[in-house]
Amino acid sequence: MMRITQNYNLILQEINRIAPNTEAVLAPDFIKLLPNCSNNHRVIPSYLREDEIDFYVTNPPSKKHIKIILKGLPTSTDVDKIKTDFESKGFQIEKVAQLRQFKIKKTTTHFYS
Repeated sequence: MMRITQNYNLILQEINRIAPNTEAVLAPDFIKLLPNCSNNHRVIPSYLREDEIDFYVTNPPSKKHIKIILKGLPTSTDVDKIKTDFESKGFQIEKVAQLRQFKIKKTTTHFYS
């Protein structure tokens, strides 16, 4: 994500020269740069750092964590059992928690992983 500046058009032209087929999408105050390959993903930030252009890098969707909420399970369900079931299916579990109603501190039938 590159901050929009007065000369953003020239910067985008240079990015398309060094990293062809890079898609640019306008977002509020920023331009999303979507490179088509991992090599371009490395070239673009190095160019922006070299020219001291304000930007930041986000993780690709494939690297983001998956959040799951299980509804309708009995409140007596063991959290460790849910965790081992997901791990046996090949998921890496960071945390499993049973959601509670905040005001009355009652456990719900919703589990968050």
